[in-house]
Order: sequence, then structure tokens, then C-alpha cells
Amino acid sequence: YVERPYSYKYGTVPSVLQDPLEYKDATGVGARVDPDPIYTQKLFVTKIYKDSAADESKLKVFDEILLIDGKSVDGLSKQEVNKMLEGESGDVTITVERNVGRYERGQEEIKIPKRPYRKLITKSVKKGPEKAGGLYSGEDLAPPPEVIFVPEVLKGMKKGGLRRIEVPADLGYAEGKNEIPADEVFFVDIELLESK
Repeated sequence: YVERPYSYKYGTVPSVLQDPLEYKDATGVGARVDPDPIYTQKLFVTKIYKDSAADESKLKVFDEILLIDGKSVDGLSKQEVNKMLEGESGDVTITVERNVGRYERGQEEIKIPKRPYRKLITKSVKKGPEKAGGLYSGEDLAPPPEVIFVPEVLKGMKKGGLRRIEVPADLGYAEGKNEIPADEVFFVDIELLESK
């Protein structure tokens, strides 16, 4: 069964993330690629910038990048691949693999033009509140967020129950990478499988 929906807000958003959003001009397809935190040799689309050419294409977040302009990305760093997606002119043909069914994966070739777009400037929080070590990271085999160890968050849950926790950008693992932008929210979905 699924228990009554419950939302728990944890922490406060620091003032630096309440400031007006700032952007910088960029050129390229308008997508960012990062390695899988576990299978680090695989590269995935982790960000598609709003109003970019990628935003108007069939490219999707979580697509695995296989080829760029017919060249395999095996052995290339994320910096090298992201550089291939930047530039002021021309088209880029990206071959991706993604889930197409419950147990199937399929490939698609997507042609995207390079053009100007605006990139959100993310602001780092130097020190979060007492219960936080810094900002969330999708890299380095990050552990579960501290919020799931707060007793009030799991209180009243029964086996098989589901709960969604809304976490602002100021709480996380350690100062570092892939912070939550000011205009986005991090959700933790918890399913209680067993209790002792």
C-alpha cells in the first residue's frame, strides 16, 4: 500500500540563493555531460540549458553519450566531451543510448546546431547550517543525504510506505560540485522496505 502523501521541508535557503538569478552568454548545443558516479567510464547528459538548441532537440537528461560526430567518447574525459559540444558555429551529431521500454535500451542519432544561449551562474554556499556539510553532489559515490537520518522525517512510516522530502540547495554533502542551482529543488523519495 502507499501511505497518505506527506511532504517534509528541511532547512532554509541561504540568502545568497535568494538573490536575482544571473546568467552568462555561451555558445554551443547547450548541454552538459558528466560521468556516472559509479560507472565512471560512461558519460551522461546531466543538464540541458533552457532555450538552447539542445532544449529544442530530442536530447534528454540521462541520455548516455556514445558518439559525437561519429567519434566514440570511450576514454575521453567529461571536459573533452563538453568542449566538443561548445563552439560558435556548425552542427553536432550525437549518438545516444537510453531506455525505450522497461527492460530495453535503444540508440538514437540527434543532430543539433551550435548557437548562442544563456547559462545560469550557480552560486556556492561557503558554509551551510549546523546539520549540513555543504552542497549536494552527484559525484564521488555520494552517501545518502543527512535529512533521512532526522527522526521526524521518517516518523510514522510503515513498511511499504512512501514519502517525499523537499530539500533546499543549502543542505548536502560537502563543499564542491554540481550544486543545486537557485531555481531548482532537490527531492528525496523514500520507500520503507523493512523496519526492525
